[in-house]
Amino acid sequence: MLKRTYLPSDDRPIAVVIGSGFGGLAAAIRLSHKGYRVKVFEKLDKPGGRAYVYQRDGYTFDAGPTIITAPFLLEELWELCGEKLENDVDLRLMDPFYRIRFDDGSHFDYTGDLAEDLVSRSKQNASLTKTAVEEAVHAPLLEQNSVLAIEGEV
Repeated sequence: MLKRTYLPSDDRPIAVVIGSGFGGLAAAIRLSHKGYRVKVFEKLDKPGGRAYVYQRDGYTFDAGPTIITAPFLLEELWELCGEKLENDVDLRLMDPFYRIRFDDGSHFDYTGDLAEDLVSRSKQNASLTKTAVEEAVHAPLLEQNSVLAIEGEV
């Protein structure tokens, strides 16, 4: 359990973080490292967000992430705290990262190499041409105007 330390003369600015999932905890660590006093608020009884573990009717359910695709971000957070990720967490390479199964019995393996994965999928599905795969790999996910529109609605 984390210890709370209150210093009466602490006049650092306070940052409030809503939610204690991976993103909220990462923001709290970074803000603390930058000199803020951080208060984290969570609606559930313990941290986790998508990585929350809960019990019901004698069963334990792990709602954790299916795969961590950017472990370097976790390593960076541990380094900010003067620690090493590998001393606390055992990450193992999965190959494939995960498999998506379709109703028709086919599947798509995600390995972390989008171009390779799409080419593999295109071999299973003749309607995907090499040009379509190349366009998909190099296409932006959202146009800038779409991002601005989404940001403006928040």
